Amino acid sequence: MNAGSLPPRRVGRRINVRGVSGSGKSTFAKRLAGILDYEYVEFDAINWQPGMVPLPDEEFRNQVRHAISEEDWVADGNYGSVRDIVMGRIDTLIWLDYGYRIVGPRIIGRTIRRIVKRELLWGHSREGFKTFFHRENIILWSLTRVRKYQKMVGETFASMPAESIRIKFSAPAEAEAWLQALEAEMKRT
Repeated sequence: MNAGSLPPRRVGRRINVRGVSGSGKSTFAKRLAGILDYEYVEFDAINWQPGMVPLPDEEFRNQVRHAISEEDWVADGNYGSVRDIVMGRIDTLIWLDYGYRIVGPRIIGRTIRRIVKRELLWGHSREGFKTFFHRENIILWSLTRVRKYQKMVGETFASMPAESIRIKFSAPAEAEAWLQALEAEMKRT
């Protein structure tokens, strides 16, 4: 995206927001769903069960399929196990394509805040200090996937039907400006 320009504000009715953990997917998607008055679907809330235990893949796939079976929704998440289902339904893909300098402090700060404040996640689970020492540490997981996800953006956009809407933000300020412009546009209509 050129400096000073915004991506098109036109969005569809079935929107997926993607980005590495810590990029702000959930915050962005909730806000977008509120602006558009669409249902918000959080794949993490579907997948993670009490005690941070993931659903079996087939059950997760069925629940995601059901959650996005209607129109007018914004879903956040990049789960490979449901990518085919999601890609088969979306008409808009928004990618928060932020680098280490943005994602690193965000994921570290979010994880520490959740631990210290004992924040309840998805209505039933909490992160603990063992998060830092677990082999699937969310901080390390996120930071080791920044480059991988950045490479996936172009490939994923290229694989989408021509009529699909593709929006990529490289900085939080771009995403914020776009949301504000969309919100102003929606208030005028």
